[in-house]
Amino acid sequence: MDPSPNLLPTRLTEARRERAKRQVRLAWGAVAVVPLTIAYIVIIGQTGILRARADRLDQEIAPLRPKAALVVQLEAERTSLQQREQVYERVRSNIVPWSMIMGQVSALVPTDIWFTNMGVANQQLTVEGAALSETAVASLASRLAAARFVSGVSVAYIREAAATGPR
Repeated sequence: MDPSPNLLPTRLTEARRERAKRQVRLAWGAVAVVPLTIAYIVIIGQTGILRARADRLDQEIAPLRPKAALVVQLEAERTSLQQREQVYERVRSNIVPWSMIMGQVSALVPTDIWFTNMGVANQQLTVEGAALSETAVASLASRLAAARFVSGVSVAYIREAAATGPR
């Protein structure tokens, strides 16, 4: 109980109480908004700092961009060259060294045989020639069959020529 008498009219007293309640509510609202405002201000400050840092990094990176583009271009060229090299190696590994084979074949040919036509198709050597005897042809066939660098030696046909010339 309040010992002092209240001489103010009731409506004024109630208005004062309502104002006091509104002020308390307003104070609580302000108390809730102030931390949010402070947090917002801090976030804006941090954003500014981060933007400044990003700008500085962009300035440092800018001179490196042409070099990075050159690196990308060189990597593409290197990849292309590696692919070409692989193709070259596959082709090179499949090439039959015909000059070496022909040198070895010439060492096997008896003196009484000579070649008149030679051809290569599908890595198969075809030889046409003349000989003084069937024995020379058989000797050549057996020598070629014994050689390590050829396989599948066969004589397709032997035809006897006129008696005055080679067979």
